[in-house]
Amino acid sequence: MDAAYVCGSRRLTRATDELGAEHAFSGYVFLEEKMGCGIGFCKGCPVRLRNGGGYKLVCTEGPIFSTREVELSGPIFPPQEVGIW
Repeated sequence: MDAAYVCGSRRLTRATDELGAEHAFSGYVFLEEKMGCGIGFCKGCPVRLRNGGGYKLVCTEGPIFSTREVELSGPIFPPQEVGIW
């Protein structure tokens, strides 16, 4: 198997990531979020990246992300008070 694609809970996404690391295949997660503008201007759909790597926008840089790229241990989407914009 070359890759696995998942759309579902964080638990399912974490399991896909762990299996991918164990069996040497890539995992990808399909994320959805309410999008105010759909072009990145409002920055209303950020996804948190691993290792303090910042954020990406679901509308312009997604909606598909590598499971090794996004933060899976906590909320994928940051709290609104984070103020990334």
